[in-house]
Amino acid sequence: LPGKRAPVLQPDRRRAGRLGAPERFPAVEDEERRLRRGSGQSPQPAPDPAVRGRRQPADDRYPGRVRAESVLGALQIGGRVDIAEVELPETVVALVDAPQVVLDGTALEPETTTYDVKMEAGGQTLAMTSTIARSRATRGDEAVWQITTTLQSPMGNALDTVFLRENDLAPVHRAIEQGPVRVTLDYSDTAVTGEMQMPGGAATPINVALEGPVVGHLETALAAMPLADGFQTQVRAFQPSTGSVQLLNVVVGAAESVETAAGNFETFRLDLNGDDGETGKVWVTQAKPHRAVKTEQTRPAMGGAKVASVLTAVE
Repeated sequence: LPGKRAPVLQPDRRRAGRLGAPERFPAVEDEERRLRRGSGQSPQPAPDPAVRGRRQPADDRYPGRVRAESVLGALQIGGRVDIAEVELPETVVALVDAPQVVLDGTALEPETTTYDVKMEAGGQTLAMTSTIARSRATRGDEAVWQITTTLQSPMGNALDTVFLRENDLAPVHRAIEQGPVRVTLDYSDTAVTGEMQMPGGAATPINVALEGPVVGHLETALAAMPLADGFQTQVRAFQPSTGSVQLLNVVVGAAESVETAAGNFETFRLDLNGDDGETGKVWVTQAKPHRAVKTEQTRPAMGGAKVASVLTAVE
């Protein structure tokens, strides 16, 4: 979910960003609001960013707009909280000794995977379907992988297309469409630039400086990593919803067998911890390229909403 050098995934010694997890779509956020209204739970005020330990994006990244973090933070589920039952997430900081990982995109093959997605929020459940298609393409005169994700939900479809350089998976371009919302991003070694078009308003420019390489599509990056027992690394990813770079720890937690509608798989369970408090697990095939078989994610900024996906088909 970032001119021609291979992107080495390594810790940023000067800057901690924010979880390279699947992108939030406006349709999902709208449905979360509806679920909370239906359950009688009213949103609480957004928590103090300093308390959450999250780095707020600079105002000039999205001039004239309410910060996305403030909006997302306001969607917390109401009710009493027993402090004794609160489990604090791992504190994620930039690691100077994280192993460097060079991604090799030449080992990938075209394929399409389909997932059943379930989101639990406000005591209710939302069922969705996600399809991820990976194909070879060209952009300009450059060979690229085109990763197209289609999310089908009760609120409508969302389309997220990412172009990654074929040899090293460096992000080149990204386009997100959901209803009237349009986001376009262009990546270079030093910045992510583009614009966000919301209904009824002028396009908002995006210009975020980068101090090192970022991944453009997390699942594709995981597919190309040299995963093995004891493997761990740290990666960064730009998130359009907040206009900031996220920092993510990736650790091979265990080898596990997973049964899905698409078959039985021997997998590595990857434990993910982001510097914004989000946590997750991804089960990927031990065989290369490492295909995602199952995922689980908890989103504190969404009031503790839980999102899970399971592989149902491979083409």
